[in-house]
Amino acid sequence: MKRSKILLFAGVLLPIFSFSQQKKDIKSIAIGVKMPMQLAKFMDVSGDSVLLREEMGKRGLLVVFSGHTCPCVVGAPPSFEGWEKRYELVRKHAKKNKVGLVMLNSSTGNRDGADSFESMQARAKEQAYTWPYLYDAGHKLADAFGAKATPHLFLFNEDFELVYKGDVDDDAKTMDSVKVFYIKDAMEALSNGETPPIAVTKTHGCSIKRVKRKRKKRS
Repeated sequence: MKRSKILLFAGVLLPIFSFSQQKKDIKSIAIGVKMPMQLAKFMDVSGDSVLLREEMGKRGLLVVFSGHTCPCVVGAPPSFEGWEKRYELVRKHAKKNKVGLVMLNSSTGNRDGADSFESMQARAKEQAYTWPYLYDAGHKLADAFGAKATPHLFLFNEDFELVYKGDVDDDAKTMDSVKVFYIKDAMEALSNGETPPIAVTKTHGCSIKRVKRKRKKRS
């Protein structure tokens, strides 16, 4: 492998390593658990308020925690594609399998800059998102789900029970290098009334930036 490729690879993996070291304390909800905060409303980039449970499709709902600063999402051109390039394909598979789709930005590390609502709107327009891209104020939904990284996917059946959580597929580098398309397989199984062949995968991505809350002093 050429030195430039090694450096690029290392640069992309650095946030993943940081996530694995710093976010071990975050526990995501278990398979079979009912979707938290079903009646919560979130602001979409369109300016509309979206009720989470109303986005449920006939067969289920896919909730994607994402963003637009992580190289695992947006890529690191020219050799690292990133998962955002596959979001439209995920949407097509979701529609085919009668699964609703919503995406949230929960990172609060730079809400006045790269992760602002205005930046979300700009990214959605630039990338032609055709699904709700929601502002998760105070990372409330990310905390309720135990979402760890961008991206982190949670697939629920029509009874709001979690059936899959984890990555989009097994290789963020390029679609051509993917061997297992986890979320596609999970949605197809769900549509056929079956259990996903793989229900849980390890999450690779940049950590969701959370605001540290000060502990109250005991009186």
